[in-house]
Amino acid sequence: MARRSLLLDTSAALALLLEGHIGHDVTLDAVRGYELGLSGHAVFESMSVPRSVSGTRHW
Repeated sequence: MARRSLLLDTSAALALLLEGHIGHDVTLDAVRGYELGLSGHAVFESMSVPRSVSGTRHW
């Protein structure tokens, strides 16, 4: 049986990556069981945003 794949946009990726993000738990539950990837430019955006807000908890 093939595993289901899901490409995340920047908003979903950040919610998943940042434990302090208000949507972290909901996003984690929503993507459970999927093989994940990042869509298009979300790769670059998802890596730059956490660096620019490091030390903050509002994400």
